[in-house]
Amino acid sequence: MTDQKHNPEHDEIGGAEDPQTAELVAYLDGELPEQDADRVEQLLLTNPPLRRNAESLDRTWQMLNSLEEATASGEFTQKTLASVSAVSRENDADRATVRRWSLKKHLPWSVIARGLVWCLAGFIACSAGLLLSRKSRRERTDPTDAQILKDLDLYQQYPQLWRIPDVEFLREVFENARTSPVTEEMP
Repeated sequence: MTDQKHNPEHDEIGGAEDPQTAELVAYLDGELPEQDADRVEQLLLTNPPLRRNAESLDRTWQMLNSLEEATASGEFTQKTLASVSAVSRENDADRATVRRWSLKKHLPWSVIARGLVWCLAGFIACSAGLLLSRKSRRERTDPTDAQILKDLDLYQQYPQLWRIPDVEFLREVFENARTSPVTEEMP
C-alpha cells in the first residue's frame, strides 16, 4: 500500500522501535528498494505472525484513510490565535515580574548592602595599592638611569654618529640647515 498521507513520525506509536516492524512499515508504504521489498515479501510468505502484523497495519491505515479530513474554520483559527497571544502576553508579564522581584526574594537587603560595601572596599584597596606602587617605583628610580632612558635613541644611533669629527662640524651643519632654502619652504 502506498499512502501519500502517511506520517513516519507516527510509526513509533505502532511499535516501530523494532527494526523488523520499521522495515514492514517501509514496505507497506512502498519506500523499500526492490531487493529489500522482495526479501520482506519472502518473510511475509514464511512468517504468519509477521503477515498478521502487516495485515493489521494495512487495515489500520485503510480505516484512517476512510476518515474525512478535519478542517478548522477561519473563526476557530482566529479565536485560537487570540487566546494563544493572550496567554503568551500574560506569561511574559509574569516572567518579567518574577525576574524583577527574584533578587529581593533570594537575597535580603543586608546581604546586598554588605556586597556593595566589600566591592567598594576592594576598589579603594586596589587604588591605594596602585598609587603606592607608582610612588615606590618613582623613589627607586635613579636619576642617572632616567637620563640614560631619555637618551636611549642617541645610544642606539651611536654607531652612525661616531663618524662626526667634532662639535664644530655639528654647529656648521646646524647653521647651514637654518639658512638653507629647503628649510624656509617647510612650515
